[in-house]
Parts: sequence; C-alpha cells; structure tokens
Amino acid sequence: MCVHCAPPCVPGHHGDGSLYSVRVSPAPRAVADIGSNSARLLVVRATDQGHLDVLADARVALRLMRDLDANSRLTTAAVQRTVQTLSAFTTIARRHGARAVNVVATSAVRDAVNREAFIAEVQRRTGLVVVVLSGEDEARLALVGAVSGLPVESGAVVDLGGGSMEVAAFERRRFRAGITVPLGALRLGDAFLRHDPPRPSEVAALRDHVRSTLGAVAITDLTVAESLVGTGGTIRALAKAARGRGQVAVSRLHGYNLRRRDVAALVDALVRLPAARRATVPGISSTRAESVLGGALVVEVLMDLAAAESILVSGYGVRQGVVIEQLDLQAARPRQLRDASVSAVLSRLRSGSAGSPRRRLLVASLAATLAPRLDSELLDMTGHAARLVDAGARLDHYGRWSESANLAISADLDGFTHAELCTISAVLLRAGEAAVPPAVRRESRVPRASVEAAAVLLALADDIDRRLPPSQSGTVGGLGRDGRLDIAGMPPMLLPGALSERCRAALHRDIRELSDVRNTRARTPRPEVAVEFK
Repeated sequence: MCVHCAPPCVPGHHGDGSLYSVRVSPAPRAVADIGSNSARLLVVRATDQGHLDVLADARVALRLMRDLDANSRLTTAAVQRTVQTLSAFTTIARRHGARAVNVVATSAVRDAVNREAFIAEVQRRTGLVVVVLSGEDEARLALVGAVSGLPVESGAVVDLGGGSMEVAAFERRRFRAGITVPLGALRLGDAFLRHDPPRPSEVAALRDHVRSTLGAVAITDLTVAESLVGTGGTIRALAKAARGRGQVAVSRLHGYNLRRRDVAALVDALVRLPAARRATVPGISSTRAESVLGGALVVEVLMDLAAAESILVSGYGVRQGVVIEQLDLQAARPRQLRDASVSAVLSRLRSGSAGSPRRRLLVASLAATLAPRLDSELLDMTGHAARLVDAGARLDHYGRWSESANLAISADLDGFTHAELCTISAVLLRAGEAAVPPAVRRESRVPRASVEAAAVLLALADDIDRRLPPSQSGTVGGLGRDGRLDIAGMPPMLLPGALSERCRAALHRDIRELSDVRNTRARTPRPEVAVEFK
C-alpha cells in the first residue's frame, strides 16, 4: 500500500518493496503520525541529492491507547484532542511552506472498533484525510525511514511504539518482510505493571509475556553479520538515558549504539522508581516516564532473544518513510548518503555552494604520494572533513577548523556512525592544531598517529588549495629529494616552516617547496620567502 496525500503524489511502492528514483520535488512535505502514545509532525524539504532537510519537528503526548474503552472504542475526548493536535500541526506545516499535511495513524486507531467513525469525524472537523496503516505497512515505512540515514546493509528494524512493536527484515537496504506484535510500551505497562513502583512478580510476568510473544519472530535468528536497528520514542528515550550515564561526543541520537548492558542497568534503575521519579533520570522526559519501563523491558528481552550486544538507534521512522515513498527516492547507498548530507550542510551555510571539491581531491592525491598506507576508511573520512572546512569558514574564518569539527559532531549528517563522525572531528581539530577532547578521541578509536597523519594531509591540501590558481586541477606528482612537491599549475612557493615540520613529524616526508616541476620557467629563480595563511 502506498500512503496517499493531497495531489500531486506518485505512488512509489512496488510489490517487491523496492524504491525507484524520480525528479525530487522542491516543495516542503509535511507528515503527521498519530501513534498510540504520541502524535508527531515532520516538515522536510528534499534536496536534489535526496537528503531530507528538516524544517520542523513537533510532538504531542496524545495517549490514544488509554482512550480505548472496555469495548475497544475511541472516546469523544480522543477525537477532540486529535482534532486540536492536527489543527496545530497544520498551522506549523503551512508556516514552513507545506501545502498539505499527510496524516497516518497506527496501532490505537487501527485497533479501535469505531475507527471509521473516528476518522470521519476528524476529517470533517479538520479537512485532513487520515490513512490507517496496516501492521505490515507500518513496519515497511518504519524500515524505509530508519534505514535511510544509517550505514547498514542487512538485518532488522524494530519500531517500538506505545501500542505495538513492528519488526521488519531487510536485505541490501530493501524491505523483505514485516510483522506487528501487540508489545507497545504503554499497552504492556498498563496491562502488567499495576503497582507503582511495580512488584517483582509483575515485572517477571511482563518479561514472560514478551518472551513468549517474540518466540516465533524471525528477529531471534539474526546472525552476527546483520544489524539490529531500533526506532520509536521509547528506544530513543532509552538511548538518551544511556548517554546521560557518561560523557558523549556526538550530540545527536541518530547512529548511537545502545548497548545491552546499558539497557539492563536502566531497567534495574527504573524498576525501583515510582513513575513520578523516573523523569529525574537524565534523558527520560515527564511525558515518557509512565511508559518507559514497559518499553525498556521489551527491549531488554528482545536483545536477549536476538543475542544482540547493541541496537543501532535511528532518529528516523514512519514519517520519513512516508516522504521517501511519496517522492520515490532511491534507497541510497551509505556513500551517497554521506555525500548528500554533507552537501546539505554546506548548502545551508554557503547558499548552495558544494564546498571546495579540489581540496577533497587533493587529500586523496596527496595520500597516494605521501601516505600510501593510510587506512582507506580514514582517508574517506578525511575527504568529508575536507568538504566541511568551507562550512566552518562560513561561521568563523579564523576558527574554521574548530567550527567545522563541531559541525561534524552536531549537524544532521546521515550515513555516518558516531565513531566516524568523531574521526572527522578529530582530523579537523588536529589539522588546526587544536586538542582533541577525550570523549571524541575515545569514540573515534583511530590511533593518534593515524589521525595526525590524516590531519597533516588535510592541512597540506588546504594550504595548496588556497595557493593554487582556480583554473588548475592541482594534480599531485612526486616528491623530489630537494624537497620539491610537484603540483601541476603551482607557481613556485616555499611551504611555511611549521607545516613543513608537521609533514616531517607525521608523514616522515621532507617537503619544503611547492612547484610545477614540469614548468622549467616556473622553477627559476627558487622562492626565498614563505607565505603563511591565517
């Protein structure tokens, strides 16, 4: 099923679950997700490379799951709160340029026996069409959204909501199959945890229920090579709380590895607290305090059954999945994701500029000549760092290295792990000869000597890029015994002494002069002064 919206919209879901590429619409898109615990709005604009630039992101704690009466009917109060929420969402969406709000509803509305009457009344009062997702459609859209911004190839996505949990398998970033199970955080908390704080017998009963329900689910068959991706408010709340237990380098949750031992420690802490005090745990909001324990227990059992040491947290889900399918965006590979997200940051800060592509090319060429054994993944991250320098310079010319390093760990850069973002940040800081914070160095896990070598290559590439005439490609030749580094089109220039010394220390190369050695006229007379950039 394709989620429908106000025209124009081209269905983008094939029977085999694939996504295909068409021209991207520049108009902002707005999606509202009416969940069992929360209602969420997302307004985005797709870039020409398929990156979704967020214009607005809002949430209301609706608690529709609790509005289902004994006969599984949504109450009049539920209609009233939903109408008010959607009216506010429409105002926000229009403020950010969206012409329509595409509304989807999940577990609580799906389970209601009066869902048709509920939908009709909401539409009558708001003018918005509400599409109720089947469990499989919800699982598929959650997967499409969650995987879209992560460097993963195969595995499973778990979307834990207030009323249900969706599990979807994927191969080569494509949806394979999906199911829904009634294991929502709010649903289970209300059903099993009757006392505050809960009794041990209630916690044990909830765990047993989750274990028996998940017993036949394919997620228990994950192999070591597959990824377990988690999305949904509860999983993100647990990730926030786990991050609050120690120093972290990357500010965003997207791409964070939530470890099983951290989930176990959080469960142990939360189970001892009454609901009112759970909000005192860093990362747990007051609107999430009541439901978080039920969800944490689900996650704990799920990770045990899957033998998963960690869950890769995605900040994206159903709403992003709706936009991606509506725009028929291709399921981009991780490298494409990275390039597109860096381009989006540069575009926001430099009015459409893609940054200096020559600096990135120079990094690769210099590495081939001066550091051929540099790790290929580190070289790739250094290339992304080379592009971000322009963004940092836009914020502060003199602090460009530190500003771009901060962007690496704070901007919405998709397709990178937290370790990779920390590596980019570390390389940028060292390129500017600034100290690398312990949290960044610890999460990067790249040896200091390797970071230093990459940083010096970047500093050298930046120096060359700023000297070289715009019309020149800057092809790097060999390094002569006389300390001349052959750069095509480069007028003879001495390398500043400090940078020359850094090349000797980190790269074990004696570089004293930049020159186009094939141009005999440019080689004489040899330069006697060194220009140093600030």
